[in-house]
Amino acid sequence: MTRLPRDVGQPREWITSVAEEFDDRVRQMRAKAPEMEEEAEQATDPHERQRLKDKARRLK
Repeated sequence: MTRLPRDVGQPREWITSVAEEFDDRVRQMRAKAPEMEEEAEQATDPHERQRLKDKARRLK
């Protein structure tokens, strides 16, 4: 869990900053979904293939 620094200043600014970081991380993960689908197609192990497909689906 992220802790608030003691010298935050305005809590709204901190919340906005955290929300922007979260949005950026979500975008990064969604961008990886097609890569995971491609890896799934190339995977020879059926369990690994399914795991990658499931993970890619959840990220979309």
